[in-house]
This record gives sequence, C-alpha cells and structure tokens, in this order.
Amino acid sequence: MNEMLPVIDSYSVAQVTKGKILGNFIRDNLEGKIYEYQKIVDSAMNTISRFTLSNDEETKYTKSGLAFGRVQSGKTTYFLCTAACAIDNGFDLVIFLSGVTTNLLIQNKKRLQKAFRLSRRDLFFYDTSNIKDSVLNTIDDIKSVFMTLKNENVNGGVMISVLKEDDHLLKVFEIVKEFTDKRILIIDDEGDQFTPNTKVNQHKESTIFKLVKEITEISKKISLLSVTATPQANVFINKFNHLAPEFVELVEPGKGYCGLETFHSNDEYISFVTGNKKQYEEELRKALIYYMFTVYETEFHNTEKYKNNKNWMLIHNSHLKSVHIKDYKELSTILETDLREVANYYKFGTLDVMVEKITNYIRRYYVEFQIEEKFGFKCEDFLLGFNDVLACFYNSEIDVNNISIINSDEQLEYEDFQKSKCGILIGGNMLGRGITIIDLTVSFITRDRIDGRGNIDTILQRARWFGYREKILKLIKIFTTGGIQKEFNGIYHHDTSLYDEIKYCIENNIDLRESKLPVKISDKLDLTRRNVILKGSLKRSNTSNFMQQRKFAYLSDYKIHDNINNKIYKFLKKQKFEKTIKDIPVYDVESSEFYRILKDYIDNPEIYIINERLYESLIILFNSAKRIKLILMKNLYDDSKGYTLSRDSVFTDRSVYSGNVLSGASQSGDYLGDLYHFSEFDHVQIHFTKIKDTKGVELYGGNKILFLAINNTKIKPQGFIQRV
Repeated sequence: MNEMLPVIDSYSVAQVTKGKILGNFIRDNLEGKIYEYQKIVDSAMNTISRFTLSNDEETKYTKSGLAFGRVQSGKTTYFLCTAACAIDNGFDLVIFLSGVTTNLLIQNKKRLQKAFRLSRRDLFFYDTSNIKDSVLNTIDDIKSVFMTLKNENVNGGVMISVLKEDDHLLKVFEIVKEFTDKRILIIDDEGDQFTPNTKVNQHKESTIFKLVKEITEISKKISLLSVTATPQANVFINKFNHLAPEFVELVEPGKGYCGLETFHSNDEYISFVTGNKKQYEEELRKALIYYMFTVYETEFHNTEKYKNNKNWMLIHNSHLKSVHIKDYKELSTILETDLREVANYYKFGTLDVMVEKITNYIRRYYVEFQIEEKFGFKCEDFLLGFNDVLACFYNSEIDVNNISIINSDEQLEYEDFQKSKCGILIGGNMLGRGITIIDLTVSFITRDRIDGRGNIDTILQRARWFGYREKILKLIKIFTTGGIQKEFNGIYHHDTSLYDEIKYCIENNIDLRESKLPVKISDKLDLTRRNVILKGSLKRSNTSNFMQQRKFAYLSDYKIHDNINNKIYKFLKKQKFEKTIKDIPVYDVESSEFYRILKDYIDNPEIYIINERLYESLIILFNSAKRIKLILMKNLYDDSKGYTLSRDSVFTDRSVYSGNVLSGASQSGDYLGDLYHFSEFDHVQIHFTKIKDTKGVELYGGNKILFLAINNTKIKPQGFIQRV
C-alpha cells in the first residue's frame, strides 16, 4: 500500500504505514464486523498520504482535502480509521468538528472512546467538557501528554472532539496557537454543513467559515479533511476559496450497501401516496398496516432469520413541530383505537362496523403488497396473531407506546435511542443527517416544497432508509409522493454524474479546483444553498443529442493511432457513400462491422478512460440499430491545418489534451458547421486531424489521429450544470 505515487507539480505523496494504533483499531472495530473492511483502511491510508507532499528539495503540506462517501455508508468508521492512521504517521493532534448539535457531539464522543478503548496509553481524549472551564489547563495537560509520549518514546497523540459552534471553535483556536510545531489534522464531520462561507455573495465571511479558516492558517502544518456524503457545497465553491479541497478521496461503500441506485433508480421499493390532507389518514394507515406485516414477519413468522435485527418505521412529513404532534396523535389513534378493535375481535370475538372496515383494509393491502409471495404467511394467521403484533408497539412496563417524536423539543438521548426491537419515529430536520436508524424497514415521507424545487444536498440527507440494508431489503418499503420519487431519481443521476466526474479528475491527476465539473441536474433541483455559491460562477445548460470527443491521450507509441486510422480508411474504401451533404460523404454501414473495427481501439485501457462516457454512448448507438450512418468529416490524406489543443493534465506517463476539433460556420455562410447540417439523424462523425501541443508544435510529426463525434436522437436531452 502507498508506494510513492506521482502527483501534480512533480511532488510525490507520503508513504504511510499501518502502525499500532491503526492495527488496534482494525482489530477492535473492523475484523469480523465489517465485510471488505480493507477498502476503508486503504481509503484512510490514501487520505493521510495526500496531506504530505515531497520532492528532492522540500516537503510541503496539503491544506484542505475532501472525503466523499455515500449517505449512511459508514463515513464515521472511515474518519476514525483515518484519525488512527494520522497518529501512526506523524500527526500529533486530531481535532473532530462533531456536527452542530449536542446529541451529535455526545454520539461522536462515545464512538471515539469505544473505537479506541484499548489505546488509552497512546491516545488522550478531550472534549468540550474538558476545555469549557479552562482552556489554559487543557493546554497544560496536552503539553504534559506530548512530553510524556516523548520521554517514554511512545508513538501516540491527542484527540479533541468539539461542536462546530462559535465558542467551541474559539477555544480550539486558543489551543492550536500553542502547538504550531505540531502536525495537526482537523476532521470536519458533515463538512458541507455550516463550514462553507454563507456570505460569499456579500463579500464577507460567515462566522464558522472565518473561524475554521483562521484555525487552519495558524500553521502550515495544519490540514483540514471535510467528510460528507453531499459535497456539492464543497466542490462547487470558488476555486480561490481558502477551504476549496485540493484533493478528493472517494470512500467506497462496502458490500450490502443500499442507496440511491437500489431505491431510486426504479420504483421497486416505492409505494406512492398523494400527500393530500384529505387522504392522509388512509395513506398513513396503509403504511402502518404494511409495517405491521413486516413486524409479524420478523417477530413471529421468520424469527430465526431476524433474531438479531430490529424493525423500525420513520414518519417525516414536515419540519413543523405542530405537524409532528398531529402525526403522533393520528398514529396513536389508529394503533390504540382502530387496530385495537381488530385485535379484540380476534381475541374476544367482538365484531362491529369499524372492525369489519379495518379488516377489509388489511385483506386488501395483504393482496396489494403480495404478502404471501413476499413473506409466505397467510392473512388469517396474521389476523389471529394481531394482538401480539400490536403488543410490539406497547411498552407495558412504563405504560406507553413505542412512538417517539424527535425534534428540538423532544430530543432523545443517544443511549436511549431504539432500545426496543420495534417502534416508530416521527420528526423533521433532526431526522436528517447524523442520525442512524438501525434496521429501518418502512419510511413514510411526504415533505416537499410546494413549488417542487429543492437542494440536492438537503433532500439527499433525508434518506435515512439508505445504509447496509441487504439483509432486510425484502422488508423495506418507502411510502412517498411521485414528486419526491422524481426528485430522488434526478438526484440518483446527478450523484452518479458527480461521482464519475470526480473519479475522472482523480484518475487523471486533474486538480478538482480547475475542472469545470459538468454534472447532470434536473430543472427543479439546485446543487445546494445559494448563499454558499458565488453568483455567476455556475451555468446551466441542456445537452443536445450530439456528443463529441474532446480529450486525447498522447501516447509515446503512435502505432495504436496508426493502426485504427488504416483500419477505418480501408473499411471506408470498400463502401459506397450513400450521398453527400455540403460535399461531405455520408456512408451507410453495418453497425456490427464498424464496431468490430473500433472495438480493440476503444477498449484499450489507455484510450478508453479518457473518453469513457463518449464510448459508452457510441456502444449504445451501435446496439440500437443494425445499420449506422458514418460521415467522413476530415479525411486521412487531405492537407489538414491541424488543431492546437490545451493540456489537461499528466496521466501517469503521458499527457492528456483537450479541445474542439469540430468546424464552425464558414465566413461566407455557405457552411453552418459540423453540428448544424447533420443534426436530424443518428450518425458517427470521423475526424482525422493533425494536432499540436500548447506551444503549436505538431505531435507525431504531423501524422493524424482519430477523433469521433456522435449524434444519437434516441437520447433524451439532459440538464447540466458546471463552473463557468
């Protein structure tokens, strides 16, 4: 792991090792508990290596990095692993900015102490309770720790957990000022929240941003790692922003993770509701009855399979506390009145009109949700056991039901959270980021703006049903509106696009701050809060059906290019062109035959990665029709003037160039451009052209290379957003 990898500007990343603290962390928290945990370890080690760069002359420190994971994918485990790796590899002090609520601070403190419980001789912990009375005493304590570690020749360090809040950060500032000679890592949990500058368009600095910036400026030896599943506010901020990430680590989820692709690339796990107030009671009852089917499955029918699992339901309809109370009353009424009547009937034989009505609902939903096929039990067995199912929602010891509201008025202590096997949570904003609901099987979410607009990062953080849900996937159902599912489907395509763009930058050593980052976005979605994005720094556009090759990899061996050029040239010589448009020949050829010629070329790993999305689109076009139009835009043997391309990056041992080889309109107006005259039908354009480097020097001695362009009218135009 971690050889000296090349980085931009001739610096190499540091070589990191798996020391005692990281080894203990892996043994205590990962081995036998997290499948494929090596992915997490590799990400952590790679992250730490990127913070220290060196060449033959000097060592320098990276100021800001970003870790991009997935919602509910185990980012906490990743950054704890990263902290352990940091201490093992020369960092003296790790400071955690642990969210913005006391609950999150307590939660993270407990996770820290549990994760490193066997490293107490090497690691020393401080949090707000330690430093709130006396910063000076805390500083003296930490100095003593460093002295002890040095005298005993022990590799170790200090970890501090604080809130992302003014007073806490001011205390951190005072502490860090005393240790300018120490290597310090600041881990900003939920780094897209509160840290980005919310006053960027007022040419001012918001308080949290200013404090974090000032802390990181105290010493060159301080580095910041922002960790988030929704990095829109981090990656699209102005490139000159002090906290703009210099690198990104993609934190891959492990096996069994279920997220956007699982739940929102299609409607398999969605049950649509209207969100209409008039139908609310009926729709909530429907969701509750489905949830009770799952409770019967886990607690009475298939108990062995789910003996170690909980089974919980979430209701998220509004940020308003009054709505939470209303939901609680509505739910309690359904449970304790309507459904209790059904239970009494099957226990005591008492039948009335309400019992018959609710029983009919249950039978209807049993069929609608295909419960027998799904779980294998009969509806009559479920009804006979109905009283036992209801008992799962009632705590007889304290005479209350297992329905809890979580908001700023009704906060649950972290250690009391989800003590019972089954239960229902109701809430709004506090049921967003930072809270993990174990074994969440049923979600009822209708919260949406009237105008249908929304911020991608805000909406995505509401998806508490994401996570390592593979074992309970069969139970999961999300009751939501068509509009919300459409939003999540749009976010799925955006998230995939953003991930691919960042991955492309990483693999090609492109500074993320220099990339335009063109990513997909739906018309009614915004990336993030407007107050953190500089006005005029982004632009929206809609793609046409046309896609062109803009990137070219300079390979030292021209034979790869020469080989494909000759193959295509010989192939076209055998064809008769069907017609000409503006004296440009249009060929009609067999898709499969042309694909066989291109296959080895586009599958070449040195070529493919540069234009991955273009080639995927090309293959889709080949598969959609038996014959395809080929247009020879620039011949192999005419006297082309050549095109000067700009260099994007250095990718391993070669340069990557980008540019536009398409011809625009002629001055006379007779020819309106390579895009205009061929836009009405599907085709592939072939451009054989000379290329020049940024200094105007012809590459490959003036020999030509192949550029492709594609028009696919079957592709639906897509909204994009990118940096200007």
